[in-house]
Amino acid sequence: MVKVMKIEEKSVKALAVALGISYLLGLVIGCVQAKMASSYYIPVGTGMALVISLIFQAALTLSVFARNFNLAVSMGRTRREIIGGYWGLAMAELLALFPVFWILYGIERLLAGIFFPAQAVRGDIQMLLQPKILLPVMAGIWCLELFVGAMTMKYGAKAWWGVWAVWMASCVGLPNLLMRGEQGMLPAGLQTAGRLFVKGGPAVWITCGAAVMAVLVAAAWKILKKQQVTA
Repeated sequence: MVKVMKIEEKSVKALAVALGISYLLGLVIGCVQAKMASSYYIPVGTGMALVISLIFQAALTLSVFARNFNLAVSMGRTRREIIGGYWGLAMAELLALFPVFWILYGIERLLAGIFFPAQAVRGDIQMLLQPKILLPVMAGIWCLELFVGAMTMKYGAKAWWGVWAVWMASCVGLPNLLMRGEQGMLPAGLQTAGRLFVKGGPAVWITCGAAVMAVLVAAAWKILKKQQVTA
């Protein structure tokens, strides 16, 4: 674990730089928005730092996934030990970001109170930073990283094309699907399923999310337990 931590040192520094830049850029955007709105301030800095850092962390992890897997196998580690170590390292990195987000949010609220004292702070950033929201998101990111990492090791560049296709389909198709749902233009079965999902509340959302994560981890394990060291 110590050797892997040393290998990840550059990635952690890059993540810190990305987080800092996105936060500062968000502060600028927030200030511009506050001057234009004149009645409220939205903590854009914390929001951008949250989104960009999670995306950047996932990208960095995937960029070294194959290298770390090959290194661990060559050192005699079992697949189970590799996945366990990967879980520990990835979650440690994500959990280390948790207090950072709260500190950044506190700083942004302080600055908003100094420079825009007459404006109320709006936005649901504080709700997103609650452990009951952020921790499941972090666990979901880990499961997705593990699945995509396993797919890229088995299928190479083809897997990245698959990820790109899913991403584009989500960006283009999901908004259209939601719009059609609001207009009642979806098939009756799909319309009913969507209505039950929305009205089901956190219990249904957590259950569905846990089921998806279990499928991703199981699929990744099936690939990695037979995966050989690659060049």
